[in-house]
Amino acid sequence: MRLLPACCTGLVTALLLPALGHAQAAMMTDAQFIQAAQGGAPAAISAKAAIVRIDAAKKMTMEVRPGSNGFTCSIIPDESKAPFCGDKNAWAWFAAAFTGQPKPPNTEPGVSYMMQGGVHYETANGDIVMEKAANTKDVKERRTGC
Repeated sequence: MRLLPACCTGLVTALLLPALGHAQAAMMTDAQFIQAAQGGAPAAISAKAAIVRIDAAKKMTMEVRPGSNGFTCSIIPDESKAPFCGDKNAWAWFAAAFTGQPKPPNTEPGVSYMMQGGVHYETANGDIVMEKAANTKDVKERRTGC
């Protein structure tokens, strides 16, 4: 599957996501987790967003703070621990990817932010894939200003 890159201006979510299955910021308190997750989007969005922890190993999500603007923020459950925020459609895609669902429950595009950058995996022909493998390389995304 080829995924198109998204930037912090809030493009359609088919974004640059790293590998599945790593424990996510388990040692952070809820307050630390909320502060870190809010770094994924502009403050005007993340301050009112729901904050959710993803437990990729148990294939579940746990709300840490309710939101009021339709956005949800979290930290990618891998070694990058990059913050991510998305609207309801982007979040549905993101949560499905990181909890091992066979496909996202929605087909509509979504708006997402990943302002701190992250890591994704690419094959030799440039396809972006979800899991690290022998034929992939790690690509560090840069932080961009919004």
